[in-house]
Amino acid sequence: MTATAIHEPGEGQAGANVDIALATYNGMPYLEELLASLEAQSAPGLRVVASDDGSRDATLACLERQRAGLPIVLAGGEPRGNILRNFENALKATSAPYVALCDQDDVWDHEKVALLLERVRQAEARLGPGVPVLAFCDLEVVDRDLGTISPSLFGATRKTGSARRFRDYVLNNHVPGCAMLMNRALLEKALPYPALDIHDHWLIQIAALFGAIEFVDRPLIKYRQHGANNIGLGSAGRTPLQRAIATVTVMPRQLAARASLWRKQAASIRRNMAALRDRFGDTIPDAGDRETIRAVLAGDRQGMQACLGEALTGERAVDYYGVLWTLARAARKSGR
Repeated sequence: MTATAIHEPGEGQAGANVDIALATYNGMPYLEELLASLEAQSAPGLRVVASDDGSRDATLACLERQRAGLPIVLAGGEPRGNILRNFENALKATSAPYVALCDQDDVWDHEKVALLLERVRQAEARLGPGVPVLAFCDLEVVDRDLGTISPSLFGATRKTGSARRFRDYVLNNHVPGCAMLMNRALLEKALPYPALDIHDHWLIQIAALFGAIEFVDRPLIKYRQHGANNIGLGSAGRTPLQRAIATVTVMPRQLAARASLWRKQAASIRRNMAALRDRFGDTIPDAGDRETIRAVLAGDRQGMQACLGEALTGERAVDYYGVLWTLARAARKSGR
């Protein structure tokens, strides 16, 4: 699908070095702050490619107003009612050699694009042309008024900026999409999206399988938590002692709810693994990664533990084993 300008078709579409793929849906009241932070980026040659999912507030009018200082085009198409398909619509409309994902409610540091772009280009120079590369940064977790909840996402959660291998990203994703910048080679492998749950997890799994993942150890985005996020971080900002107390006191009372979460997570993992197998099969370069996919889909608990034993999963032990048990049970029920 091609992109058309909000005001004049064709304007601002050529010559962008980095396209910022922005997915919007009823984005007020935070969208203006986001767009101002994009306009203030130190990197030149930026363009925003926005996909709106049928907003009923002033989102489109806000995008139109901001075009005076920031090249913005709107990806066409009907409302999709799905965040993954909304981002896919934006990504398909990009054409720049580098693309960053963008949520509608965050605020970016003015050096975010420049530093991530530098890291991707360094990896390309080292690995050669055509290799998928994705770079991500740390995030400052903030409240709706940009007050700091935690100065570092990776310091406040079990997620880590050290995850580089495919096995680290099998059970969950450490990196919100808004912290990512990637090259065109990655998008060419990733699009179109298969039937998945999360748009960003697929991208970083493909980067881990076929290319490289780079990390800028600096919070370059204010990651706003306001109660209406599509994906949020309820435990960010708690101390390790507070998280341990919550695990001991709350988890036993919510075991049924926890098992329900394991089932949902296991179903999502199986969809991702099946999609990777079906699209890429034996072209996946590393035999260990192929075996990991096989073990998950077969529900082979010993095989999964062997493949994931040294993985940086970002999971509590109870959740790690709970998800593996659920994956094994799901495979038995499906007869695979």
